[in-house]
Amino acid sequence: MIALEQCHYPSTSYITEYIAVLNFLMNTGRDVDKLVQKGILVNQLGDGDSVANLFNSLCKNSICDNLSSDNYILCEDLNAFYNDPWHKWEAILRRWKTAASVAGVFLLILSLLQSVCSVLQVVKQ
Repeated sequence: MIALEQCHYPSTSYITEYIAVLNFLMNTGRDVDKLVQKGILVNQLGDGDSVANLFNSLCKNSICDNLSSDNYILCEDLNAFYNDPWHKWEAILRRWKTAASVAGVFLLILSLLQSVCSVLQVVKQ
């Protein structure tokens, strides 16, 4: 479809722009998984990396000189969101929150185990 549009309809590049925006969004399998989770994309290839490679290879030999203003604004907004330091810190803190929760549960289990061992030692004496 991209080749047909590039050859026969060079003034309208709707499909090429759509693929270019999706290529912009998908660089890794994790990106694909996130888009599938949000209902934006349906993955029938099974592996997220395969889908990312597919979209990255679709845009290799296509020419998309001028993005429409809507797609350009969308890309600019996505870049601004990505470059916002607050969003980066929020992602880092979310990871730390998960790690702290796991560590807290682990320490709780160890404390319980120590309490049981202490009680057993007192009972034996």
